[in-house]
Amino acid sequence: LETALQCLTKWAATYLLSDDEKMPQKIREAYTLDKNMALQVMDIIVRLLGTTFVKWMGEAKVQEQVCKCLLPALVQGKQRRVCLANSPAWNEFLSYYVQSFDSLATVLRGDLHRNLIKYTVKMASKPLDEQVIRQYLQGVMDPLLKRIYAISKATGAAINANVSMQQIEFILEGLRGATQGFTGIGLKYLLEVFVNVQPTLLNFLTLQDKSPRMIYLILKLTAEVIEALIAELDSSNFPGIMNFVYEILQLYKKQNMGKISLEKSKALKDEEAEEKYKNIRALLKLLTAITEKDMVDFGSKKSNSQQVDVASAIFIGLEMVIPLLSHELLNFPKLSQQYFNLIGHMCEVYSEKVCHLPKDLFAALVETLDFGVKGNDLQNIGSSLEAIYHLVKFHLQDISRGGQGLASNMFQGKWNCTMITLFMKTIFHKLIYENYPSSLIEQSSSVLLVLMIAENKTFQEIGVSIINSQVQEDRRAVLQTTLNQLASSMTVHADLSRQSRRKFSREFEKFVIEIRGIAKSV
Repeated sequence: LETALQCLTKWAATYLLSDDEKMPQKIREAYTLDKNMALQVMDIIVRLLGTTFVKWMGEAKVQEQVCKCLLPALVQGKQRRVCLANSPAWNEFLSYYVQSFDSLATVLRGDLHRNLIKYTVKMASKPLDEQVIRQYLQGVMDPLLKRIYAISKATGAAINANVSMQQIEFILEGLRGATQGFTGIGLKYLLEVFVNVQPTLLNFLTLQDKSPRMIYLILKLTAEVIEALIAELDSSNFPGIMNFVYEILQLYKKQNMGKISLEKSKALKDEEAEEKYKNIRALLKLLTAITEKDMVDFGSKKSNSQQVDVASAIFIGLEMVIPLLSHELLNFPKLSQQYFNLIGHMCEVYSEKVCHLPKDLFAALVETLDFGVKGNDLQNIGSSLEAIYHLVKFHLQDISRGGQGLASNMFQGKWNCTMITLFMKTIFHKLIYENYPSSLIEQSSSVLLVLMIAENKTFQEIGVSIINSQVQEDRRAVLQTTLNQLASSMTVHADLSRQSRRKFSREFEKFVIEIRGIAKSV
């Protein structure tokens, strides 16, 4: 059956009511059907689709083929969508979903429910009429919203007793699928839906027996809604969304949800542990989503909603995430890239707030940046260097204005040195003695420029160490000359303008090339 469904999917995706105008005429005549016949076949396929949920309810592989392959193929193309909208078989299939929602929640995997709703919702798009689309979406979302409304009327113990975690996760996956499927005029309806379900989502997070996956799904859903609505949000509705995000982060922090997930994952193997860490990845995705909206200018229009500072919400999230990020966690590529991209952005846009983080939190941040700089992932190295550059640049600028710069956060007890010394030694060592990617030399030059300006004494100590590594006088002399030239270049380009950094970068690249060959020879 699975093989038959695969073949049917490929044929339908290519030849059934095809919108492909470039299809050769001979192939069209050989493999496609006339419109009347195509409509009948479409009706048969839809009935087969519905039958798989009735006759083969427990067959996960069959359901997977239907939800992830056949259904997406049916909603592709304008002709197919119009056909489905007018198909009695399609209406029967949707009626079956509505009437059998509770029974489906016990047998259909959450990810398959997500795909089912996603492509069912995707069907509602142009060229269908706006009113038709809205009525259709309301019908598809009706069982989800009714179930959420029923749960919202229960409180505390009643929710725990009457609703299983499996049901809640099934509902959340359905909401995620709807979010991924909404397009065009349907996005306004998505905003209405999300605003209405926010109180229930917050109630879910207060449940005593909540699962790590439920936490992950709520975080993921919120991030996906913000990403989907980013063009729709304005000064009238964005503050309300941010209030909700703020409450989620406060609950997450108060209940130490990240710690719960990590403790449960300690005994698991690496592959299984990665699944448990998904809620932290979802939290990072949520923080990243609101940083994207933070760049939008809402103009002068005022809102009656209580304003929430985006930066404050993000920093609340960072306060929870950073202490949880062990080296083991940062070895997961997706998680580490999300984290370092976010940190690079935050250090650039909110460098002052980052520099003034609580001492313990800033020390944990420095440790993650040290991991990023020493790692092998080019994207993470670049983001880490970018973060260090903006932090040290703020430090220099603040000191020049009579401020304290990094103040007490400058000294790092774990390494018994300043943050400047730590990163200057690390970056110089990797550039000179290790195979540091040449593509990162330019970025490293900007970072080392601000580090050298901040602590010239440390630069001199590094230079002496490089010179003393050589015994032959001619090599020592060449190193001395090269280092002196670099020091002069640093002084000339200390204004840190873009033009100065570019000139310093070109000179720095020559320095690295000249010094590598000598310094690596003993």
